[in-house]
Amino acid sequence: MVEIKLISIILWSVTASLLMIFILISSSIYRVNKDKIFIYYAFYCFFLSAYVIYKFDFYQPYLDWIIERRNPAFGFMVQVTYHAFYMMFGIRFLEFHSYYPKIFKYLNLYSQVLIGISIFGILVHFLPFISRQIYSIFFLYIFLPIHLSLAFFIIIKSLKTKAFARYFFTTGSFLYMALSMYALFISLKVVNNPIPNWVDPIDFFYAAIILECLVFSYGLSYRIRLLHNQRLTFQKELEIAQQKMQEKLKEEINLQQKENLILLEQKQKQELITKVAFLQQKVLRSQINSHFIFNVLNSIKLFILENDAPKASLYLGKFARFIREVLDNSINDLTNLSDELKTIELYLNIEQMRFNDIFNYKIDIQEDLNLIRYPFPPLLLQPFVENALWHGLMQVEKDARLIIRVYADTGGLIIEIDDNGIGYNKSISTKKEGHQSLGLKIVQERIEHYNQSQQFEINYTITDKSDTGNNNGTIVRIILRDTIPIFV
Repeated sequence: MVEIKLISIILWSVTASLLMIFILISSSIYRVNKDKIFIYYAFYCFFLSAYVIYKFDFYQPYLDWIIERRNPAFGFMVQVTYHAFYMMFGIRFLEFHSYYPKIFKYLNLYSQVLIGISIFGILVHFLPFISRQIYSIFFLYIFLPIHLSLAFFIIIKSLKTKAFARYFFTTGSFLYMALSMYALFISLKVVNNPIPNWVDPIDFFYAAIILECLVFSYGLSYRIRLLHNQRLTFQKELEIAQQKMQEKLKEEINLQQKENLILLEQKQKQELITKVAFLQQKVLRSQINSHFIFNVLNSIKLFILENDAPKASLYLGKFARFIREVLDNSINDLTNLSDELKTIELYLNIEQMRFNDIFNYKIDIQEDLNLIRYPFPPLLLQPFVENALWHGLMQVEKDARLIIRVYADTGGLIIEIDDNGIGYNKSISTKKEGHQSLGLKIVQERIEHYNQSQQFEINYTITDKSDTGNNNGTIVRIILRDTIPIFV
């Protein structure tokens, strides 16, 4: 029986206990958010704990009979396996898939190869020419130099990125490598043994595991807090934007109510009624935008839960620009056609990202047109585009396409919204009985309002392409007559 040293049994017990705790915590977190980083860390701790339990040498003859005599490859192959999961965990923790996609691919493949080697090594242990010395040579002179070189390579590359985990991973890995290599050199008598008799070389290995796991776990907890704070920030910004929109609407409503008390003549009352009706349309537009905002917020939340921070950031940036355009235009009766098409393109880009590119779109503008000179009601095109997406293209299994064309024609300017969806007639038939499109009703009221108040001549037609013998789909044509005043 091997002499039991108090410091060794304490360090072994602490190491095994911490690894078991980290396995349970990481597995639980993975079940909640499905972040692969946590499951790879759980596997890393699992195989590392298997090796630590295997190194329980206080009753070595009994353990040697159970494991070592039955399979001499166990100890070496378990080390190779937990180093493979260390690599798989590290490259995701450091976001190499975003900063170095090619390196991420090769290192992930290297980790999978290591797992395959471990399985193969354990299976072939019964061959007569396979001995413990062969495993030792493979581990010390092939695997260890390659793996250490790759570990240093990853650390150096990570320090050139802006990944928040780079300092946690570097510190934890350096502590582990320094102490474990020191323990290995003392065990192999590469260096003289300067430690006191009451300390074993493997105690440094246990200390290395404890320090590394504590640093990694702190980094993972920091990652969780960071994602949580980002989600709270997104929600807070959205609440502020909605609050500002509501405040603006309330101010305009209060202003109209005060004017209602002052105006006495019938003409003034009629103007007030027209303005109130227009304000009610703004409220309806705000409700539609709120529904759209809610869907986008859920998409951002999903990206965060899937640990896709770059995509969440890009999506939030586009969404913020769209909200800013809506807020800026909400106080203006008119914008210009160029800005309107830019806003619609931003809306389409957001929807395309939200639905994982299940449809394509194109905006085709006649080259000699200066769209800035054409005044246009803000967000008038949005209900048409939204109907084309939701009631037309979302029913198409593949090759869904939306084309917006702008060109001059005899007597005015034409805006076409052309989709290859199921068609206007079929989309109407699939709606519930008695249902009326609220979006198109608002559009019609807005057009009537602008035609009366601004002397506009805006009209639109909706054509089911199957009625004309063409393929499936719908074409909406918005006609702007020449009598519309041109901005200078």
